[in-house]
Amino acid sequence: MKKILAAIMALGLGARCAGEQPCVTNSVPSANWMGALTVQAGAATNAFVAVPFGAFGIGDSQIAAADLVQAAALSENDKMYVWNGEAGKYDVYTVKNGAWTVAKKVTVAADGSQTEGSESPAERKVATGTGVFIERSDTSKPIYVYGQVLADASEGPVELGAGLTLISAPSTMAAAEVDLNALGWSGVTEAAGYTFGGGVSFITNLGTADFIYYRNADNMPVRLYRFKGEWGTYDIKTHAWARQGAIPAGTAFWYCNGGSAKVTWRAGAGE
Repeated sequence: MKKILAAIMALGLGARCAGEQPCVTNSVPSANWMGALTVQAGAATNAFVAVPFGAFGIGDSQIAAADLVQAAALSENDKMYVWNGEAGKYDVYTVKNGAWTVAKKVTVAADGSQTEGSESPAERKVATGTGVFIERSDTSKPIYVYGQVLADASEGPVELGAGLTLISAPSTMAAAEVDLNALGWSGVTEAAGYTFGGGVSFITNLGTADFIYYRNADNMPVRLYRFKGEWGTYDIKTHAWARQGAIPAGTAFWYCNGGSAKVTWRAGAGE
């Protein structure tokens, strides 16, 4: 966890985006379909894991931490970090004998800051559309995410304030990937600039434009900007912009809202 937080700061995310994690309160109807995803985390020791499904049986858009990620598939002492907005810290759970339990004090920052779980994993609710960290010792072991498929994940906009937030796309089905360009977005501070022949673009506001950051299946960092209404990558060396909105299903991503305006993202729109 210390390494992943340090990496975020090194990328300049922390300097521009020091906001809180989102509070997602959308309540959606649900069909009695079980959702299951294998997170494509590749060689990542610290994986950003999505919360795409709701609670089993009750159609609620909050699922117990104990039910979200299968502990038995991970290694002993692997950890899950869940943001606690009310307390302003991460609740930490660890794998013991194939099940999630409350972790004792865990160091989460280079300055020695520590945190620990406050609620049992069975009682700790995680909102659909947010994300969690999984810290694992054996990257060859898969990360399985479970829950109840939401009947209509497009209801209830997710509002993101200024800062850096870890979110994910609620899913109405176990698709292989999520297309960010098929979702509904508003209030995004887009990249601005000019496009020339040969696909070359010159973006003038990279320092203030909103962006999305995640790690792909090869554990490589990807940063996406929204340019002319579409998400994509921008190479600051070649000035090449390429449309890219697909994120592997089960992967959470950081959204950096650099301005004061809220971003409203209608999860599931366009499906």
